[in-house]
Amino acid sequence: MQHVQFGSGVITRIQTYASSSFFNRPHQLIELDRHGNSVWLETGCDLATSLAAAEVFLRTPRGHYFADHDATSAAVGRLHTNLANLRSRL
Repeated sequence: MQHVQFGSGVITRIQTYASSSFFNRPHQLIELDRHGNSVWLETGCDLATSLAAAEVFLRTPRGHYFADHDATSAAVGRLHTNLANLRSRL
């Protein structure tokens, strides 16, 4: 689980409630989360840049893999919804 705080159009804080070894487990949801942490969730990143990075990632072959995989397709659907909501507010 992660708690992400936003302020003034940037990500101000990311708190992860899992040990670093948790992210090394071979599970598709964890792998998707790891991509999110490395691609679009970065403290200090402005939200427009974060949004664009997430949208680009989801159009890549790896993003399509997660969208088509049973274990991660619902999470990718939520990402698309959240990104559309964010886009409407920027």
